[in-house]
Amino acid sequence: MKLHLKLNNENGIYYNIAKPLSYNPFISLLIGGRGIGKTTSCLIYALSNFSSKGEQFVYLRRYTGEIASFRDKKSLDTIVDNVIYKGDGNKGLNIMIGDETIGYAIALSKYLSYKSSDFSKVTTIIFDEMTIKVGSNIRYLVDEVTTFFEMISTIIRLRKNVRIFCIGNNADLFCPLINYFKIPMNKQVYYDSEKRLYFELCKTSDKLKDLEKQTPLYNLLHETTYGQYHYDNKVLTNKVGIIGVKPKGSELCFRIVFDNNTINIYKYNEMGLNKCYCEFKKKAIVDKLSYVLMSKGNINYYYLNRLKKECYNQLVYYWYNDYMLFNNNDAITYYENAINLLG
Repeated sequence: MKLHLKLNNENGIYYNIAKPLSYNPFISLLIGGRGIGKTTSCLIYALSNFSSKGEQFVYLRRYTGEIASFRDKKSLDTIVDNVIYKGDGNKGLNIMIGDETIGYAIALSKYLSYKSSDFSKVTTIIFDEMTIKVGSNIRYLVDEVTTFFEMISTIIRLRKNVRIFCIGNNADLFCPLINYFKIPMNKQVYYDSEKRLYFELCKTSDKLKDLEKQTPLYNLLHETTYGQYHYDNKVLTNKVGIIGVKPKGSELCFRIVFDNNTINIYKYNEMGLNKCYCEFKKKAIVDKLSYVLMSKGNINYYYLNRLKKECYNQLVYYWYNDYMLFNNNDAITYYENAINLLG
């Protein structure tokens, strides 16, 4: 079936997945600001493949409520007309035009329900909203990386003609997939040719920035922390911390480990007040002082519960009273993530 697509990727304003495709990746992780066109570009690619070759796609989210929202918002209607969203009995969707199935929308949390399903015509997989904003009431799945690859294995089987796109906003450095693949976050583009894994911190185009600068919202926000996140692709953090040198007499209390990164928590006394120095290290330091909160991209609930029981009051006391000193911005971000995981 030939589709009439109302949008294309060639306007120079919104993100275009031509760049990752030029690397011939098996899996692409695309992180960037809201509204720059990442999801739309991937959906255009998927619909173009159906139009030209009859190939289907799978659109993934974590929870069934997100799939219902995808249906209710008629998310594909801006790209193609006459889309029908038909329930599949597992709170997922068969996405159709006329009598033809063009794709599927599935919640990762229901992956076991699809173990025997036939996805032999699927060549594009889109995992949307891969990252979750720190402090959100939505949570990553328990063993999310394992669940993700169980679903991928069900769809792909032994086929070699599939591309995977994982899309997220620049809201979280602790996304399980990013941690699992040990992706260096200091590069705009990273490619592992052996794994055929592509990662990009997607920039807002100059044309889109020029359009945004003409809005009252830009004037209100562009110099704020949220503005840096939304317009400049900085990782979102709610805390503005003081960066400084470790005070003399600081005593190491414990470490919090996130896969290949560690924050060391020191206590020190200043004018009779107990305060905290948080030191970020870009390596995993695992010893008797360590709480390993994340391992291979998954949350370690044994250590999370131990940390909450043994250190939660101390961590929160420092954080909310602003009795904190950090060695860099990464220390602030990682400490904030620990607080939100514990809360």
